Amino acid sequence: PQPPATLPPIAVSPAAAALATLAFTALLLFDALLFRLMASHDSEVSGGGAVDDLLARMRLKPMPAATRSLDQRISGTRRLLMKQRMAFAVFAAASLMAALL
Repeated sequence: PQPPATLPPIAVSPAAAALATLAFTALLLFDALLFRLMASHDSEVSGGGAVDDLLARMRLKPMPAATRSLDQRISGTRRLLMKQRMAFAVFAAASLMAALL
């Protein structure tokens, strides 16, 4: 018998979830670097301004009218972390289902 020309959907799901997990991991690592940049400045405002300037120069985000607080930035990182955890849970469940079938 010939092997199928394409992968079955059950095999694609773990791979897609793994890629999503890796993508969120990369975003969290980038966030960690931005927090290190903030910490290298004397004040929260100047550190936040440096991060906003960097993101604007990289064309990742427009320059905001007001610098976001550290609490707002931490909240964004927590949301990313929750998304990473959900992607990993989907990966684990899809991998388990693929292994059992």
